[in-house]
Amino acid sequence: MALTQVFPDFKLKRIPEGIVELPAVPQFTTFSFRKGGDLDFMAKRVCESGNFIVDAAPGTGKSTDFPQAILRHTDGLVVHVMPFPQLAAHLADWHKTRSRYQNPVYIDSLEEEFPKSGYVITYAALVVAKWMQFGLDSLAGAILLQDESHESG
Repeated sequence: MALTQVFPDFKLKRIPEGIVELPAVPQFTTFSFRKGGDLDFMAKRVCESGNFIVDAAPGTGKSTDFPQAILRHTDGLVVHVMPFPQLAAHLADWHKTRSRYQNPVYIDSLEEEFPKSGYVITYAALVVAKWMQFGLDSLAGAILLQDESHESG
């Protein structure tokens, strides 16, 4: 399988010269759940922990129900990151046509701004390009949910 992912065109943000302190990344917390598990309990823990890895079997609602459970426990922004634009578009379409929860905002270009709160679906290369163009603080405070991370390289 060939990778056909292309980064959107972006301009590199001007960074200060010299040594720049990067914030330390806290240790990841791993959460596991099964189909029928208490997603609200898991979502509350995710909102409290900051960094997390969700380990669950296929069909448990990681891509469909879990982001919506997280939204119930935060007033901020949940950014659902898929590895490829096609997967992100498919997931956004699924939520718009089948989900009984809040409709997501699908963002597929650098010109589109992320809202301050709500549910956004996008793809990994766009998030990286946004960070490189606008800085790491451009999504500060958002919960980033990277889905299918094993596909992201």
